[in-house]
Amino acid sequence: MKRTMYLLALIPALLLSPVADAQINPDDLLPVDQAFAMSTDVADDGRHVRIEWEIADGYYLYRHAFKFEATAPGAVLGEPDIPPGKAYSDEFFGDVEIYRGRVSATIPIERRPADGPLALRVAYQGCADLGVCYPPQRIELELPLPAATSASTALPLAEPA
Repeated sequence: MKRTMYLLALIPALLLSPVADAQINPDDLLPVDQAFAMSTDVADDGRHVRIEWEIADGYYLYRHAFKFEATAPGAVLGEPDIPPGKAYSDEFFGDVEIYRGRVSATIPIERRPADGPLALRVAYQGCADLGVCYPPQRIELELPLPAATSASTALPLAEPA
């Protein structure tokens, strides 16, 4: 009986020892803005915005986590153009697409804001090969738009009835 109690007491220690060995030192991880350096560019005609990520070696971004939302009054974004990623079997998300090195998204601006810059919210998420995923990132941006011309005026949301 005493031996059984001793063995039962050892089980948690044996199970937890690999966890202690597998701990990741936070100093080994880049800050999120260095792991996934983001830059933006608005087309000269003001009809689309390009967002690009430079992804550090040993890190990757998930395709399914990209979200783009106009937050400026009156602004409407179109469907983003994002290249296909590399197929990856993720232990948490299942079969997904990821990007390494660099990826960019081109988002059409279907309706310009009523006035002022294009305000938008960009969401993304990535991980390190060390086995740590960063929480989903949500970035608020304000991008100046070139002056509107007759060729770059806003498109109507719907056809008149």
